[in-house]
Amino acid sequence: MTRAVVTGASGFIGSHLVDRLLADGEEVIGFDAVRGPNLDEAAASPRFRLVVGDVRDASPAREMCWPPPSATAPACC
Repeated sequence: MTRAVVTGASGFIGSHLVDRLLADGEEVIGFDAVRGPNLDEAAASPRFRLVVGDVRDASPAREMCWPPPSATAPACC
């Protein structure tokens, strides 16, 4: 299983990408400035985490990389 980061995850295209990645068995970190209703289904998955924040702020970006990926997965930071 790999970890994917989807920016704009609450939007139309981003939410569909999140759903597809989860269906393919991936771990998904969604990143968006808001939490929209498009992520209701994804939020039920233990392999999905939403980070709410602005991409111009470094603090949420650090949160996306915690916990660090396993030794076998590529690093996200």
